[in-house]
Amino acid sequence: MEPLDPQVQGERVALIGFGRMGERHASVFSRCVGRSRIVVWDSASGARTHASVQGYRVASSLQDALKRASSAVIATPNATHAELAEASLRHRRRTLLEKPMALTARDATRLSGLSRTYGPLYVAHSERFHPAIALLRAHVGTEPVKRITAIRHADVDPARTPDSLLVTHAIHDLDLVRWLGRRSISVHSSRYMSRDGLRLRLSDEAGPWAIIEVAKSKKPVRAIRIYTEARMFEANLLASSLIVSCAQTHATILARFAPGDGLFEQARAFAFSGDSERETSNDALCPASDAAAVLDLALAAQRMLADDVDMRESAPAE
Repeated sequence: MEPLDPQVQGERVALIGFGRMGERHASVFSRCVGRSRIVVWDSASGARTHASVQGYRVASSLQDALKRASSAVIATPNATHAELAEASLRHRRRTLLEKPMALTARDATRLSGLSRTYGPLYVAHSERFHPAIALLRAHVGTEPVKRITAIRHADVDPARTPDSLLVTHAIHDLDLVRWLGRRSISVHSSRYMSRDGLRLRLSDEAGPWAIIEVAKSKKPVRAIRIYTEARMFEANLLASSLIVSCAQTHATILARFAPGDGLFEQARAFAFSGDSERETSNDALCPASDAAAVLDLALAAQRMLADDVDMRESAPAE
């Protein structure tokens, strides 16, 4: 077992949900604060038993878990996110909520408002902490971003439709484009490229500005390109690499680095966020207001895709 991070020990965390993602959060928070300082609650008795076998303290109820902790991590099915996050906030617990933060814009707006009243709510857009993204943002710095392209091919259940990837996969890209571009954006268009893929065009106040392509594929791809006036940056999240090309000299610098653990870095940043003496200026944690704006984009793209399907089905046969 890896040693504890000495800078973030002392946190008591209520982990709500002990499924696949819950176990991953439990692992990284164990490295931050110690397994003995995590209390788990899950509505499923089998998950609670599994957590106990793994050596975690198990609460008797949601209320019990929240009373025993100073912060909460929610990693439950998407449909339960809004309700559980509200309960955590009303207990005035700093909260890290798995994405998507909610399934409706109304719930997202309500949670964002509650976070302003009761305390911080962050949403787990953990790809902000991926080492390739961190390096990309540092290299771009304050250069004005002219264009962004994000490509994501995901090996998922063949029965899933491309539009279902919007709130589980493309939502990461929507967040990254908005965050890396440092500007507000809207969905210009959302269309199917094929039966397995879709393309989003995003606009800023000046017009179309970014493209996101998402598709089902047996060959996963996760890459993002940023174009500035003089340079092109390409971060490959699977290869953990960054390419920087200069338009004037055509020189290319390839940086490769060991794959990092974005989920752990997110957990560590979340733990820091509750300690005024050790808190850093890390702005990679995604606040509720940002996540609500990103969810709005995903939902707008879904509505446009529904219109695209209706138009294709109503078009006369050739």
